[in-house]
Amino acid sequence: MALDAGPSSLTVTFGFGAPAFAKAGLSAQLPEQLAPLPVFAADALVPGNSNGDLWVQVCADDGLVAFHAMRTLHQLAAGAATLRWQMHGFSRSPGATAQPRTGRNLMGQIDGTNNPKPTDKAFDSEIFVPAQGSPGWMAGGSYVVFRRIRMLLNTWEQQSLTVQERVIGRHKASGAPLSAAPRPPPCSWTS
Repeated sequence: MALDAGPSSLTVTFGFGAPAFAKAGLSAQLPEQLAPLPVFAADALVPGNSNGDLWVQVCADDGLVAFHAMRTLHQLAAGAATLRWQMHGFSRSPGATAQPRTGRNLMGQIDGTNNPKPTDKAFDSEIFVPAQGSPGWMAGGSYVVFRRIRMLLNTWEQQSLTVQERVIGRHKASGAPLSAAPRPPPCSWTS
């Protein structure tokens, strides 16, 4: 369906969740890093969206390519796997701006300022399990922590810039940390 787009830097990444190890009789091989995350005070986790067997991430420079790759995977998995949930995301399209800048999330906050870059000296040691890591079969592999958040943009946009910055703990324009002043208690918003 998207043959005219070429490969568009398509990547497909698979990850296995803790329940998959038990179902495959491999509980002894379960890395301790796959322990469930602790529940945070403001969490409203949906059990059906947590602790799955298989995680699939499909990325491409062209949304149509990503869509059809995911659709193909759905068709191939029919009868063997059931989709629990799916989330679509996006970044700025390559070439969308003449001067690319640090990405911002939908709330307007600078996003990912501390993400390691492949050019960083410690990139490999921060991203990949070392050759002498444990368990040994994970050498060269990596872990993903994924938490979905709900952005109540209409409510967020009604907040003053000062409140927005204090909630995030960073200046909106630059992404720089706020002073060491104490942060306000979490806001309680309803949609």
